[in-house]
Amino acid sequence: MIIRPSRREVLQTAGAGLSQRSVDVKMKRSADVAIRIPGWVKTEECKLAVNGDPRPVAAAKRYAQAGAVRAGDLVSLTFPIREITKNVAIEKRIYTVLLRGNTCVAIDPPGVNGPLFQRDHCREPETRWRKFTRFVSDKTPAW
Repeated sequence: MIIRPSRREVLQTAGAGLSQRSVDVKMKRSADVAIRIPGWVKTEECKLAVNGDPRPVAAAKRYAQAGAVRAGDLVSLTFPIREITKNVAIEKRIYTVLLRGNTCVAIDPPGVNGPLFQRDHCREPETRWRKFTRFVSDKTPAW
């Protein structure tokens, strides 16, 4: 099983310190689980655990293979997030870009008509949670 948000799995990202993030999956049914490792993360820097018990990270095509897990198990993949500063040329102008993982969190100069990429909240150690409710029908519609 490849992890995607659905009615069978609950997917959330949680903060694990300023330089660490994790993907936590609470299983609603038994399955073989594979969690995608972001392209900017080195596979050997990842840590995988099921119910808090460490497992070796067996990666195949950028997916961490957790193997067979049961309903009710919590699968966690933890990886570092780095901040990188790059100088990039955009339309013949040099910009200094600050990336956190693969997200642009700041750009300098900030813009003439409006500031670009003012995302200081993305650099905070705690994740900003947003509550929402999704409806997923148990029945397939008869189109």
